[in-house]
Amino acid sequence: MPPTNGALADPAAENRLDLSWVALTALVVVVCTAFSSQMVMPLWVGALIDDYALPADVVGTVASIEFAGVAIVSLLVATRVHKLNVRTLSIVGILCLIVGNGASVFATDMTGLTLSRTLAGLGKGLVVAGIFSMAARTVNPTRAFAILNGSYAAFSAGFFLVIPFFIARYGASGAFAVMFVITVIGALFLPWIPTSRAKQLVDAIPTQSPFKLTLSGVLILSALVVMWAANGVVWTYVERIGVNAGLQVSAIGAVLSVSAILAIAGPGLAHFLHTRHGYLLPLTCGLVLKIVIAIVLCNVLQPAVFVAAAPFFNLAALFIVPYLMGLMSLADPSGRLAAAGAAAMTAGGSLGAFTGGTTLENLGIAALSGVSALLLVAVIGIVAVAVTRMQKREAASPAV
Repeated sequence: MPPTNGALADPAAENRLDLSWVALTALVVVVCTAFSSQMVMPLWVGALIDDYALPADVVGTVASIEFAGVAIVSLLVATRVHKLNVRTLSIVGILCLIVGNGASVFATDMTGLTLSRTLAGLGKGLVVAGIFSMAARTVNPTRAFAILNGSYAAFSAGFFLVIPFFIARYGASGAFAVMFVITVIGALFLPWIPTSRAKQLVDAIPTQSPFKLTLSGVLILSALVVMWAANGVVWTYVERIGVNAGLQVSAIGAVLSVSAILAIAGPGLAHFLHTRHGYLLPLTCGLVLKIVIAIVLCNVLQPAVFVAAAPFFNLAALFIVPYLMGLMSLADPSGRLAAAGAAAMTAGGSLGAFTGGTTLENLGIAALSGVSALLLVAVIGIVAVAVTRMQKREAASPAV
């Protein structure tokens, strides 16, 4: 009999990885340093707009290209990630990030900057695909992703405090210099990344083809793309929203730092609730909250409102992601779908950055909330269909 609370059975429960705290810490540090450019994207996007005197849609395209590089590499790696050495992927990825971030510091035009951000995106794709696949193969993937997302928020808090000071002195180059140092620090933790492959886990599920995906898995992957696009439409330009609300960049950085600290409550709550209320209910609550915050943030341009609303927009996203990634790990316990999840998030971020830039330039800040809300409503529908299909499939399976 399937669980009655909306939880779903795990076909590979006895073959999952039990990582030590040392290994888990290494995973967290490496993936969070790889994500540094994404964490502070609102700050360096705003700095580029000011440094190069370019419209938002042009600068948004640079961010979009970086995200696209992550998505393409993650998707390519996802098809074979269960046979690859995660440490090797991380080493190559971090090296690309170090070179890409370093080159960005000295870029003198948009062509050079675009090329260096593309290389950084390719490196990030390798790191994230490998580490996400390993997190999906742990004994408790929903909680593993909650830890990763909570750590993402904690690292973001520090970066948002530090980077505005370098932007004030050196512009966008200052932001990229900090990211270069951050990725070098991340490289120091590479020796503790596990080398485990997922072949044993795949072999433990003989009915599952290495390249076969269920419709439910594809739907969850699509939901992650659309959700992160909705997030990117607003979040990529949150610095511009803060400026229009009357705040200085340093003040916006402080608000976003506090936002990142508070956002730890999102994955923390997901870690605490786990699946005691299933997947659909917490996901729907998180998505509805995100819609309300987007509308308030983009339509009430007052400093107090920005300070109050911005933290909860990010909090909702980091609450939602562990549940979507947990569902992916059930649809594909080997971790390949979770590796593709890295591609899904970054593809969504790419779409969001591009769509948000075009919307901001042509329709203004208020329109960002409308676009984001429509995308989030679509996510609710996609998730509802996917979870319902998974529950029906489980109910139809023979009792063990």
